[in-house]
Amino acid sequence: MKEANRDDNNQLIREIRDGNQRALEVFYTTYRKAFFAWAGRNFPNCDAAQFAEAWQEAVVAIYEQVCSGKLRELTCAPKTYAFLLARRYLIGMLRQSAKTESHGLLPEDALENQLAGEAWDDPWQEEKMLLERVFPLLGEQCRELLRLKYERGMSVTEIQAHKKYHSANVVTASLSRCLRRLKDLIFQHNRKDQ
Repeated sequence: MKEANRDDNNQLIREIRDGNQRALEVFYTTYRKAFFAWAGRNFPNCDAAQFAEAWQEAVVAIYEQVCSGKLRELTCAPKTYAFLLARRYLIGMLRQSAKTESHGLLPEDALENQLAGEAWDDPWQEEKMLLERVFPLLGEQCRELLRLKYERGMSVTEIQAHKKYHSANVVTASLSRCLRRLKDLIFQHNRKDQ
């Protein structure tokens, strides 16, 4: 099931907020088997019990984030977000296991070696491909500002100095405008694909 637009992505959030426990149960069971298959390929050092725990923790985390107001909107499919949370949980389990087994004396790269068996299947693949399609549609100034901020990791004040803007507020406003334009382009592209 491909959740292509913003409304579809946030349907689960709305249902949780409205108290529809059944929607969460359906989500949990619908994608559980797919998560186990994905996790089995990407985390060969983990077992089914760990997959079950990671999936449950991810779905509970989504529920808690929605109820607390921390999660109000998703920019990706709920399945993708849940897989990402569960993946982080599995990595945390592997880290904890590595520390326990080595009594905290495990070199940093030992965990990387343990995770090397993880044939990473990027849960953000669809979103990245969409971004690659719409990013060139932005103006040159917006593309440059977004690259400075998100690819090079420059702060607002660093961008201000680099681009010789008069104030940090101008940079912040420009970034906000560019992000809003990018969101609009993504939304328009998704509507065309329906």
